[in-house]
Amino acid sequence: GGGGGGGGGNSVNKVLASIAIKPVDNKLAVGKSQQFTATSTYADGTTSSDSGLPVIWSSSSTSVATITSKGMATAVAVGKTTITATLGEISGTTTLEVPLPPPITLNSIKITPATPTIAINTAQQFTATGAYSDGTTKVLTSGVTWNSSDTSKATITTDGKANAVAAGTTVIKATSGSISGTTNLSVSSATITSITLIPSNPTIAKGTTKKFDVTGTLSDGTTQDLSSSVTWSSSSSSVATITPDGIASAIAAGSTSITAAIGSISATTTLNVSSATLVSITVVSIPDIASGTIQLSAIGTFSDNTTQDLTSQVTWSLPSGTIASITQDGKLTAVASGTIPINATLGGVTGSQSVNVSPVVVTATGTGTWEGTYSIYDSIDPTQIGTYTFKLVLTQSGTSVTGTSSLRYATNGQLQADGLFLRGDMTGSRMDFTYSYNDPKFSREMVNMGTATISDTSMTGDVIENYNGGYNCSYTFSLKKL
Repeated sequence: GGGGGGGGGNSVNKVLASIAIKPVDNKLAVGKSQQFTATSTYADGTTSSDSGLPVIWSSSSTSVATITSKGMATAVAVGKTTITATLGEISGTTTLEVPLPPPITLNSIKITPATPTIAINTAQQFTATGAYSDGTTKVLTSGVTWNSSDTSKATITTDGKANAVAAGTTVIKATSGSISGTTNLSVSSATITSITLIPSNPTIAKGTTKKFDVTGTLSDGTTQDLSSSVTWSSSSSSVATITPDGIASAIAAGSTSITAAIGSISATTTLNVSSATLVSITVVSIPDIASGTIQLSAIGTFSDNTTQDLTSQVTWSLPSGTIASITQDGKLTAVASGTIPINATLGGVTGSQSVNVSPVVVTATGTGTWEGTYSIYDSIDPTQIGTYTFKLVLTQSGTSVTGTSSLRYATNGQLQADGLFLRGDMTGSRMDFTYSYNDPKFSREMVNMGTATISDTSMTGDVIENYNGGYNCSYTFSLKKL
């Protein structure tokens, strides 16, 4: 880029020869922005930046990318557009491409609970959660293939429910394509001596539900959650029914006995159903600083002045286009700071509450070294495609993150560039960042736009590479904190 003479009033009397725009032939991911600059060259060879000139910026396809009067372009949709800077009769142009994003891939599978111990003839329900290259997660319990390494110790169903057969240890594995996650399941030789139903003798209103849990005491003095191991029954299904998961639904006023049994051992409690009707719903919230979520609770008040926790029964809703998401068990996750109106509805009754949300700053980055691999996707040069080692040193101050790293050539593994500079901003566990560095092989400046998801121990994300005279190249990376 040239900075030089010819600024201010002196340039008015000069003959303008050309306008050059930087960056040249840039690539920009959807939703990202890029500052363009224009340099004017005059007939006498002097130059002037657009900061002192009335350059008019335009985009040939605003459906692909828009650009402000100050030269800030924002990518809108996949495609190509021509960015033009005009001064009088002279114009300069460059191409801005908004490429297809890299394919979203499954990076890992986590099984919970981790390394549980259960007794013979009891069960353990496992959950498989997938982490994707775009930073999202998804419960995959019914979409993975479950396997037990030793079925003589425990078998496992297609929906992740393990059944203990004999004392010992087996490896539980959940697989989707080439990605899998594992955990150990230990089966103890202890026997069940008694079981306890929780809660004891509750009262709920007609039309609501109550979840029952079972805790078993074993012969070795330990306890175990047996909620998925017992057989449930209700003595009066006209008053309340109960599912195999222990969820009782109140049908009519009255009382019924809820029984949980496993083998010859059982426990019974009384469920009372009142004829009270729901009058109002109150929404309360508790922030979870560790995970960046807020757990919402819905408390119903009934006509007999009793209250009941309706958190898992109401329908949670947020305004469209809001700055947060909510699950149907009331977990609110913010993506930006602001105030959000929240509704909780059951039957014809709705409770509303405005909640102030602000994504938690992840302090896990601190100052430290992250190490892992990055996989290259290259639409033009297949020889570039592969997985290579990667190191990154991050320093965080508040929401601002800076870092340095090094890359290697995809084809031969030799050092490509060192001291790459990263600058980013954290929003919750999300980091949006840019890389800038010079490639000594091709003598060109490169700018990478990326997004990462960071926990205390891991970092995953994607980068779309932008550089002059380049092609569609992107990276997917996975790092661990050393």
